[in-house]
Amino acid sequence: MLSEFRKRKVKGLMESMDFDGNGVIEKDDFEKVFQRMAENLQLLPGTPEYEGMHTFILSGWDSTRQLADANNDQQVTYEEFLGAVDTLINNREIFE
Repeated sequence: MLSEFRKRKVKGLMESMDFDGNGVIEKDDFEKVFQRMAENLQLLPGTPEYEGMHTFILSGWDSTRQLADANNDQQVTYEEFLGAVDTLINNREIFE
């Protein structure tokens, strides 16, 4: 069980990942982060750098979804995210 302090930290992390602020993390949030990064880095569509960055960012969504999307609805709620973080913290053998 996570402490209240850790729950607040997890909530802040989730809010930073919820790019559009709709209360859930979804693929579109990662797409929007990618678009902003591509613009800031002046990556051009079709270039290896653009495609590589896109693949890298979307792999973050795939990992998040696999770890946290308990009901497979393509959205990660705070409760699902909290549960995934709790599992990761309390099962250190996952990292071995």
